[in-house]
Amino acid sequence: MFPRRSLWLVLAAGACTDSAGPAGPGITGAVARIEVPVNTSYELDLLFVIDNSPAMAPRRAQLIENYRRFIAALEAIPGGLPDLHIGVVTTDVGTRGAHDAGPGPTIGTGAGACTSDGERGNLRRLASADVPFLVDTARPDGSRERSFTGSLADAFAQLADVGAAGCTYARPLEAIRRALLGNPVNDGFLRPDADLAVVLLTSDDDCSFTEASFTGGTLDRARCQAGASGLVPVDEYARFLSALEPESRRVLVLGAFAQAGAPACADARPAARLTSLLGAFPLQSRSVSICEPDLSGALEPVRHPLRPLAGPPCFSAPLLDLDPAADGLQAECAAWYRYHDDGAAFEELLPVCRDGASAPCYRLYTDPQACPTGEAVELRHRRGLGFATGARAILECVTR
Repeated sequence: MFPRRSLWLVLAAGACTDSAGPAGPGITGAVARIEVPVNTSYELDLLFVIDNSPAMAPRRAQLIENYRRFIAALEAIPGGLPDLHIGVVTTDVGTRGAHDAGPGPTIGTGAGACTSDGERGNLRRLASADVPFLVDTARPDGSRERSFTGSLADAFAQLADVGAAGCTYARPLEAIRRALLGNPVNDGFLRPDADLAVVLLTSDDDCSFTEASFTGGTLDRARCQAGASGLVPVDEYARFLSALEPESRRVLVLGAFAQAGAPACADARPAARLTSLLGAFPLQSRSVSICEPDLSGALEPVRHPLRPLAGPPCFSAPLLDLDPAADGLQAECAAWYRYHDDGAAFEELLPVCRDGASAPCYRLYTDPQACPTGEAVELRHRRGLGFATGARAILECVTR
């Protein structure tokens, strides 16, 4: 009938309109109709931007422990593991300034040395992987399509162990832009309908300078604070990330660093610029201190894939009560899913939620604040309904 997929359906906002009945399960008499679009997957592209400068050497063991905690947090998302792309870049983008047309100089040797372009914002690659990022997505039979062998936790811990010998000038904001702006090495990482979460892990503030001359040909982290006027404005990077957020994608900015104004964090510089970036995404950002032993709280926003809604779907008129003497509303309703596959339309009945019933189902409830003129609707979906794209939940109830 249609290909089965293991999916997590995510409720999207639906408008309330009156209608005289669907071309599906029939109801006679005056009816009110609601159609609610449903998004048939939770796709998440995770870009980890990890400081690999010598300043991170004391934290390497802590980070490796937390890489497994990050994966455990993803696996604990209600509804199951999302369809994942996980990429890792380092903060080493060399000495080429953000506004430079040509290469910058090579400075120093050994740990902390900087070359012209560093690691260029290229996603790191496992030796055994076909693509420069981890792929872990659901197959139609419920198994997982993976671009790696072994467990996701093992693969990520290996990929994210970036060392601490990179360029002294940590430039996480410029690394984000070089990773996501026309980098052919990273083709395929960003998906058009996937949420994007950028995760910043650093013990320093951002030092994304405009021109290579900023360095003065020396390796001196103090220049990043003393010469702040030579840095790219944070707003420029905020606008870049905002432009990646079309209607179908949510951009989250997350991180573990020493927030400006927070209590002192040993061996970490207050990250005023990173704090400012997160401030540009007030409802879509979260950070924890890099000094905390458990950093997985930084990923808390990805556990809630629903985009903000104006409120629950509402019927626009009072519904008929078939038995006023009984407790609660005894409504006469029909509900079903409608979707298309290979050009053909399909419908599948959606039952009422009963005590102990599992999803999928629907229920009506009273919420005078959200729905002052009629009943509110709760739709409970389960992963694995198997719909193709463009699915809608349709409800019709007899009105008074």
